[in-house]
Amino acid sequence: MHFLSHSLLSFLLPLTSAFSLPHRSNNGGTTTHVIHQFPNPTWVENLAVRPNGQILTTLITSPDVYLIDPQTSVSTLLHTFPSPIASVLGITALTPSSDTFYVITSNFSLTSPSIYISSAIYSLDLTTSPSTASLITPIPSAGLLNGMSALASSSQNLLVIADSFLGQIWSLNPQTREYNVLLKEPEMASSSTNPLGINGIKTLLQNDVTYIYWTNTGQSLVCRVALDPLTLSKRGEVEVLVNGTSADDFAIDEQRGLLFLAVGESNEVVSVGLDGGSVKTVVGGLNESVVANPTSVAVGKEGDVVYVTTTGGLESKINGTFVEGGQVVEVWVGDC
Repeated sequence: MHFLSHSLLSFLLPLTSAFSLPHRSNNGGTTTHVIHQFPNPTWVENLAVRPNGQILTTLITSPDVYLIDPQTSVSTLLHTFPSPIASVLGITALTPSSDTFYVITSNFSLTSPSIYISSAIYSLDLTTSPSTASLITPIPSAGLLNGMSALASSSQNLLVIADSFLGQIWSLNPQTREYNVLLKEPEMASSSTNPLGINGIKTLLQNDVTYIYWTNTGQSLVCRVALDPLTLSKRGEVEVLVNGTSADDFAIDEQRGLLFLAVGESNEVVSVGLDGGSVKTVVGGLNESVVANPTSVAVGKEGDVVYVTTTGGLESKINGTFVEGGQVVEVWVGDC
C-alpha cells in the first residue's frame, strides 16, 4: 500500500490515454501483457504465486482474494472475508512449495477510513476443495499491518509483518499463534509528511545470514538488516540500499541478484541489486499507464517474468485524469 499526498485518504496524509499492450515475447526489450483487469475502481494490493504457477491477488477495495491463471487469464473469486473486514493486504506462504497462504485482513477502507485500524492474520488452505480460510490471530496492538513475508531462517517457521504506522516488524508463528515485535528501527519509521513507514518486506537466507529487506514509503528508502538465522539477533546495523525512491512492495529475484520494486508515485517497476547500487527502470514512467500505480511484484515460475499488481490510477490519476480498473500485469524481465 502506498499513499500520495493527494490521495483519497486525506485523513492519513496529511498520471495518458487508453492503451494497448503487446503480448510477451523475448525479442529484446521489455514487453508486457495484461493478464487480468478488474472493474474500475479496484485497488489490487498484493499477490503471491502458487507452486503450480497460478496467482493469488488481494484487494483493498473489497475484502476479497482472487485466483488468476496467467495462462488463460481466467479469474476466480477464491474467498470473501466477512464484515467488518473491508480489505486484504499482504499475502505469503511459509515455503515456495506450500499451498497454504497467510493474508493480512483489515477494517481499513478507502471510502470510509477507520480512525482505529484493526488487523488480523488468516490462513488460506488451497490443499482442500473448496479452499478454507481460518483465523490465525488478531493483533490488536498493531498499527497498520501491510507487507508480509516468510522469515528465511534455518530454525524458524515464522512470518514477518511490516507495521507501517508503528514503524516496526512483527514476527508471528502461525502454528502457536504467538506474535512479538521482532525489530523496530529508525529506518522503519514514518516521515513528517507521510504516515506510512515500512511497507513491503521480504527475506533472504544467504551465506548463513538471514537478511530482512524492506521499503520505507514515507522516508523513500530501501533497506536491509542482517540477522543470525538461529537466534534472530542483529548482525550489524541497518544498511540503506536506496535513498530517494518511494516504493511500495517488491520482489527478490535471487537468480538475477535483483530487487524489483513497485514505485506507485512514478508508475514504474524499477530494479536494484541485492546489495544496492543504481536504480534502473524496468517498465513504466511518470505519464505512462502500462503499470498505473504499481503496488507489488512477484517473480513468476517461468523465471523470465514478474507479475505486477496496480491500482489503475486510483491512488494517483495518470496525468491527473486517467483511471482504470486495477490490473495484474506480466512483465518480461529476461534481459534484466
